[in-house]
Amino acid sequence: MDSLFGDKGWVSPPAVASSEGPATPSTSISSCPSPLTSQSPSMDNFECQDISSCKPKKRKVEIILESFITDLKNNKDQLKEERRKELLEREEKRLERWKINRAERKQMHKETSEIQKSLVNVLQQLVGQQSNPK
Repeated sequence: MDSLFGDKGWVSPPAVASSEGPATPSTSISSCPSPLTSQSPSMDNFECQDISSCKPKKRKVEIILESFITDLKNNKDQLKEERRKELLEREEKRLERWKINRAERKQMHKETSEIQKSLVNVLQQLVGQQSNPK
């Protein structure tokens, strides 16, 4: 089998697990095709220009996850801020409505007390006229 396939990149496993732990980075580099180990002319065009292109993309995934988490936190903070602003606006509107309602009730109280005073004056005049018949 080894004579047929040799060191082809598609034959080697993507990862090797053992009881000692994960494989060293040198094994992942050796599985990367290079011009020296390549035996076909089409594979000669592919070169490992830097080691990070042959390593698993764990760093990129970590960076993406970190940015995703920070985006989630920022969105959550923005939503909290918007809710807080909406709550403050509702509280201000409620306070304004309460002030208007309070002023209307004071005005109504004032008007009813004036009406009652005028009614008492009219009744006093009637009583005064009945007690002094002419």
